[in-house]
Amino acid sequence: MSLVWPKLFKLIDIQDWDRVKTLSVEIKHKITYNCKHQEDLLIKYNSNISNESQNNARDVLAILIANSIVFELQNTLTIEDKVLRKSRIKILFEELISIQFPLKSADFSYYKSLHRLIKNMYFSSSQNQKLEFFLSQNPYYASIIKTCL
Repeated sequence: MSLVWPKLFKLIDIQDWDRVKTLSVEIKHKITYNCKHQEDLLIKYNSNISNESQNNARDVLAILIANSIVFELQNTLTIEDKVLRKSRIKILFEELISIQFPLKSADFSYYKSLHRLIKNMYFSSSQNQKLEFFLSQNPYYASIIKTCL
């Protein structure tokens, strides 16, 4: 997905709303995770697209993607193969880097927190207990999990 995000942000920047809408429909299932909070954010994002609100659409999309990265980080705990787990965390880091500028603009503390979380998880990827600890100590993770249960 890290290739899709920059394209979507670029379409928002050039205000190509028809293509933004088309691409947004295609990614819906990849960012909601059956989470009411994510679905509410998606509704807000779609509303911003309909109103052609460029800055608001960028900010909400950045938060949606960051939240989806957090969900994927949680899913790495179920990967038993340590090499595969480390590889998956690296891919999630690449995804974070692909949205770093929009996310920094939307919520700089969220970016820093997520960057630190991924870095810690990457270097401790062989220790499942540490991964769980890092996740549980992250305030954004705790907030997302609370809103999605």
